[in-house]
Amino acid sequence: MKGLMKVKVEIEVKDKNGNVKEKRTFQSKSWVKNWIYMLNMCFMYGDVTLKNVNGDDVTYRGAGVVFDARAGEGDDTKGIVVGSSGVEWDKEQYNLQSKISNGNLSGQLLYGGETIENVVDDPSKPYFRIVRTFTNESGETVTIRELGVVVRNAYDTTENLFLILRDIPVYPINVDDGYSVTIRYMFTVTY
Repeated sequence: MKGLMKVKVEIEVKDKNGNVKEKRTFQSKSWVKNWIYMLNMCFMYGDVTLKNVNGDDVTYRGAGVVFDARAGEGDDTKGIVVGSSGVEWDKEQYNLQSKISNGNLSGQLLYGGETIENVVDDPSKPYFRIVRTFTNESGETVTIRELGVVVRNAYDTTENLFLILRDIPVYPINVDDGYSVTIRYMFTVTY
């Protein structure tokens, strides 16, 4: 079908030597309700009350910094984030159910810096990708059961973080100690 915006998720697990051990791709079907309200406010240059990642009702402003998903190394607050909960997706969700924190302690992953690629101007399916690698140096296997994208909205002196996508892979992603996992969210429009 033409004119659709789709999001595909690509997952690639590598061992300590950089050898690909697992690769999978699936279609994201998991925009949360915040997304449509945020997009609407961008077109209107308006404001709406939404739940931020802390569950607080706050103002989202469709002006200023509207969709900042950039995240540096170690920043587990925005961009692509991962979690350990397998709770089913619900449109009302405003954060991962159990986010995996950045670090090298038990149950943690090291969040690499995020890359947001320029649009590839494919004649029938232009796209761009958000890419992030997570490395396990915890000494044990860490299991990812949920992943998502969090964006920052900033205006005046106010900043808030909002979840726009949350996905539950069909089966969990096991990241053994010393392994890494690269997650790519690919945003595509079909013509």
